[in-house]
Amino acid sequence: MITLSTPNGPTVQYASTDIAVAMMDFARTHMTGYLVQAIEDPEAKFGMRFEAIQINNELTSTPITVH
Repeated sequence: MITLSTPNGPTVQYASTDIAVAMMDFARTHMTGYLVQAIEDPEAKFGMRFEAIQINNELTSTPITVH
């Protein structure tokens, strides 16, 4: 099971253990208007950390936490 959350937004659980499938659904469903990107981070779960950048304001980003 994978749980994804943002600081001021939803927390969603996915039965899938495939992070790509879970993140694609989370981005499509909950991050409309954002570009979601993965950044290599050896200390993060799955070796990646994720953030969403607001498309109309590239200075605003939101971390997506993987639990």
